[in-house]
Amino acid sequence: MLVLVNLEDDAILGNELLLSWHTITSYNEEWVIDVSKLLFHDVFNKVHQYLSSWESRGRPIRMIIVWSGDAMANQLMQLIMHVVRNLELHSNPPILLLLPLGSKANISFSLGWVS
Repeated sequence: MLVLVNLEDDAILGNELLLSWHTITSYNEEWVIDVSKLLFHDVFNKVHQYLSSWESRGRPIRMIIVWSGDAMANQLMQLIMHVVRNLELHSNPPILLLLPLGSKANISFSLGWVS
C-alpha cells in the first residue's frame, strides 16, 4: 500500500491522519509520501519507483491512498494513472482510494464528474 498525502491542504487533520496511520499499521514510513514537500516530477519518480519495484518482486501494490484537497487530488490521480499506463499495469491496476482534506473540498467537481 502506498499513501500520498498533501499536508498543506489541512495540516492539522493531515498530521493526525499520518500519526494514526503509523500507529495502526506496520508499514514503513517511506511508503507514506508528503507530496507538499516535493516537486511534482519527484512525486512521479517516487510513485514510479515504488510501483515498479514491487511489481518486479511479484508483489504488486494493490492500493494507493490519496489524502489531499480537490485540486491536488486531481493532479495526483492523473499522475498515478500515467504511471500505471507507463508501467503497463492495465490488467492489474492498483485501487485508488481518495480521502479529501480541506474545508471546501469539492472532489466531484474537480475530477470532472459534475458540470
